Amino acid sequence: MISGVFFGASKATAPMTVNKTSAAPKLDGNVGSEEWSSADIIEMSYEKQVANGDGSLIGGGAHTDLTGELRLIWDRFGLYLAGEVKDSEYFNPYGTGDPLNNNDVIQVTLDPLNKKTSGTADAYIFDFVPTSGADHSGAGTWFEHWKWGSSDYRAGVKVAGKLTGDGYALEAFIPWDALKKNGESFQVVPGMKMGIGLMIGDFKANGQLKGILTNFGQGENAIGDASAYRTVIFAEKQEADAVVSRGKIITASSNNAPSSSPLMAIDGNEATSWVAANADLPQWLEVDLGRAYSLSRIDQLFLTSDPWKYTVQGSLNGEGWTTIVDQTANTEQGPSFTHAVEGAYRYVKLTMIEGWGNWATAKEFKVYTNEAILTSSAYEIDDERMTVSGVPTGEAVDTFKSKLAVVNATFALYKADGSTLVTSGKLENGMKLVLMSTEGLGAVVYTVKTNAEYSIDSSFKVGSVTNPAVLAGGQLLTGNAQFTNLSNASRTITMVVGLYDHTGTDGALVSFSYNTRTLAPGETGSLSAGFKLPEAIAGYKAKIFVIGGSDLMAPSAVLSEAAVLTSE
Repeated sequence: MISGVFFGASKATAPMTVNKTSAAPKLDGNVGSEEWSSADIIEMSYEKQVANGDGSLIGGGAHTDLTGELRLIWDRFGLYLAGEVKDSEYFNPYGTGDPLNNNDVIQVTLDPLNKKTSGTADAYIFDFVPTSGADHSGAGTWFEHWKWGSSDYRAGVKVAGKLTGDGYALEAFIPWDALKKNGESFQVVPGMKMGIGLMIGDFKANGQLKGILTNFGQGENAIGDASAYRTVIFAEKQEADAVVSRGKIITASSNNAPSSSPLMAIDGNEATSWVAANADLPQWLEVDLGRAYSLSRIDQLFLTSDPWKYTVQGSLNGEGWTTIVDQTANTEQGPSFTHAVEGAYRYVKLTMIEGWGNWATAKEFKVYTNEAILTSSAYEIDDERMTVSGVPTGEAVDTFKSKLAVVNATFALYKADGSTLVTSGKLENGMKLVLMSTEGLGAVVYTVKTNAEYSIDSSFKVGSVTNPAVLAGGQLLTGNAQFTNLSNASRTITMVVGLYDHTGTDGALVSFSYNTRTLAPGETGSLSAGFKLPEAIAGYKAKIFVIGGSDLMAPSAVLSEAAVLTSE
């Protein structure tokens, strides 16, 4: 009865979300928490399916002893299923390739275009079991009932499972191409919807039905009715890790230049790839991250689906290497592999040792960190010098913050002293941007470097002497400045020449003169201002200031350090 022979209208239950995974799980029947961490647990029990109206218990009269937890995740290759079932009596006498009917089973029913058509015209119904054969010694197997009508290897479906002390566990993979047998055309992206139903069947050793739990519909008519399937929405959670290899310096043992340079392995584009110069092995890629990072993950996407044997090593100096990924005994086919790693390294090296005879290739070699990471599409982030540059002088603080993005961190802006918090106003050169790690890895401090909007050259003249060494009493003091407006807008500049006596800490202003000019973008111009010096100037000093705008009491900015000339 599990093969979908019940038809008819039924009540559809609420939509569900399936999250994208950053790494395909290894299909071995061991449902590890790490590889399924992005999946929500789908509880299957009498209480959940019947008492809460979240599906059905079909057949068997009273409660079945069956309970289970199912998980679903997806990536660009297909849909992954994990099931952990508690069942006091496991029954499956069928072998590989046999139709699976009247046996303990996990069933996934799919309506790939979410048409919600009554009946099975748009349905794919996959059965998965953890073992095969009457003695349960055979490998896990699968069967599709309506479109493939078999366990055809061309579908690319995979399953692995095992019996446990109180039931069984299995993991399975359904490629998206296996759902295109009837010419369906689709590409799974975040936000796409698909019809789906999950079911666990429970039978006695004599083949008698004990009960079938479904997470859809409200009766036995729902099993073969695509209109009753739940709507699943494919989603993508924000990754906590950040890629630190993209756009860095990378070298290779060889490459089939120029169409397959090593840079193509770290460009973030899966349509490009690095290819070695020939079929010789081993071949390697080495990326310089610019500084040492605390590494969290390695993602490797090969061009071919070989069961690649390879290693990944890390180094602080590019000479002494530590193996952080050892796949020298790998038998699992690619093209995609993911590994959790630990340790702080600047250089990371991928060495391909053996495949099926294909040339060494890499579509993407991604190195991740869980450190606090700062990125921006508007400014230049230098993680070696710890600077944020390319910031316009006078940029509003709110605007500046809006152009920054952080991973694993929060951030705050401080004055150049590193202690005075800045929440509004305008950016100043030398301000400190502090990232506080949300992963307990401490703080990271960047220095803000604002763009120079002007080129300014100031000088003094006393009497007829240009660039004098000291002031001279009774002579004409002239301050001169040449400016170039480097910004993309017109700017008004004021030059002020001031004379200070010997009183107080920095002297009292006794005379001043100023001149103002507006310069167009790219324009160069000069300003002069001055006055006659007193006869007695012992202890006096003169200063030239350059300010933005024309308001001496409220300048828009101080554009240069003061030029100073003393009397001694």
